[in-house]
Amino acid sequence: MYPKKALPFLILNILSELTDNDHYCSQKDLVAHLERRYDLTVDRKAVGSNIDLLISLGYDIDQDKYKGGYRLLSRDFDPTEVRFMVDALFSSKSISGKQAKALAEKLTSKLSKYEQKDYSYIYKSTDVNRSNNNEMFFIVDVISEAIKEKKLIQFQYLEYNEKGELYNRFENWYRKVSPYYLINSNGRYYLLGCMNNKKSPSIFRLDYMYDVKIYEEDETHRYTEMRKLDGDYEHFDISQFVNEHIYFYNTEVITALVELASPGEIKDIMDWFGKNATMVTMGEHPQYEIRCDEQALIYWVMQYGDKVKVLSPASMIEKIKKILDKMQKDYE
Repeated sequence: MYPKKALPFLILNILSELTDNDHYCSQKDLVAHLERRYDLTVDRKAVGSNIDLLISLGYDIDQDKYKGGYRLLSRDFDPTEVRFMVDALFSSKSISGKQAKALAEKLTSKLSKYEQKDYSYIYKSTDVNRSNNNEMFFIVDVISEAIKEKKLIQFQYLEYNEKGELYNRFENWYRKVSPYYLINSNGRYYLLGCMNNKKSPSIFRLDYMYDVKIYEEDETHRYTEMRKLDGDYEHFDISQFVNEHIYFYNTEVITALVELASPGEIKDIMDWFGKNATMVTMGEHPQYEIRCDEQALIYWVMQYGDKVKVLSPASMIEKIKKILDKMQKDYE
């Protein structure tokens, strides 16, 4: 049995579930639901006065003066926002299907029961090829704390065996990394940091990380190492790094000149490279300069092989030729 002091919140719960832009709930129905759900007996006048209180507190509750019904209009998230976030969960491969489904159900619980029917496809989240790492949220939490506190982390890094199963190849070996940024890209979660005493950044997939913990060491050693690494990142631009590493290969960033088969392919250039692509010449075969890490750019060119041709640098052209020669021999 709930105390009558809780009446405004109980009414709000009922309105949140049973009403939306297209559905009202009458005072009579509110009285019935309060009694059936919460064992609370009230009259219509009490319902009306408590709704007035909720409106005075800023809740967007609309009344149908002709039918005497009420509806809750504004919520934490509107249906369009929920749909966007649920679709983002479906496309993310960093969390397990079980976690994606649980999060989607929490988001849709903010909608009315009528709007929730539009999300009956939530079960399909478990059908997507995605990570089986159920500790993803814990890993993100540990890394976030380490970044905030400027501490090192240690973890083991998994890899695939011949059966396509993740396993721990070096059971007693932990990588020690200074974490700097968590990046969500192409449906995957990545950590950008420096491994041990290396000055160049390293990239790690979070769903391959295992037994992640903050590395405890004496204060003098920790701050000496972190200061040295911090100096390397004084002018580091994370946005630039992400734009130059579209597939998150950590190879040398180069500038390549490419020619398109037609202006229709410009959209592919802009979709992938945005401001990292600069038009050099217009016309029937537009040419663009693209700044990107070399390995990723080679894979991108292979993906759009019939639409794009690399004009420079010569070293990249030779690497593409070798790949194509090998592919031709493999298929002969």
